[in-house]
Amino acid sequence: MDSTVIVALAGFATTAATAGVVPVLLARRTERAAAAGRLHERQLADQANIRERQMAAYVAASAYVHAVQDRLDDLTTPIHARSGRPLPATPNTALVTSELRLLAPWPLFESWQTLMNAYNLMSFVLGEEGPTGEHGEFHIDEDASEAVRVQQAIDSVTRQLRSAVGADPPGGE
Repeated sequence: MDSTVIVALAGFATTAATAGVVPVLLARRTERAAAAGRLHERQLADQANIRERQMAAYVAASAYVHAVQDRLDDLTTPIHARSGRPLPATPNTALVTSELRLLAPWPLFESWQTLMNAYNLMSFVLGEEGPTGEHGEFHIDEDASEAVRVQQAIDSVTRQLRSAVGADPPGGE
């Protein structure tokens, strides 16, 4: 056999083999791209779900902060000047704390813990002292250390919440 014929047969065999392999390789590449696309879509959906859960936790924390602020305002206001409005219901603090522990930036969670500690201490002190107002109501001076700590913690959590939702830059006033 002539060497030209051998080269031609080799070329023909290669072409024939390639014709069967190329569609298989293209199909594999297409399937990999589709799988990567599906994975990316799942990751985006997971990120959106986490963001929704974060926002729900932030809203619950904000509602609690609002209730604590109202309570502090009532406790530091003389009874004749109080609004008389009912205090809002508060979210379950254990649930909010656990959600923030898992989903919130650490500075927000630390601020939340500081608020919980300050509010619990103020409540304890009020309970130990009993009603101190002139009409037998609970009252605390707004410059009392417990009230000041609660107000500072409220301000800190509010700043951290605003930062976490993108309403203010971190550290912004």
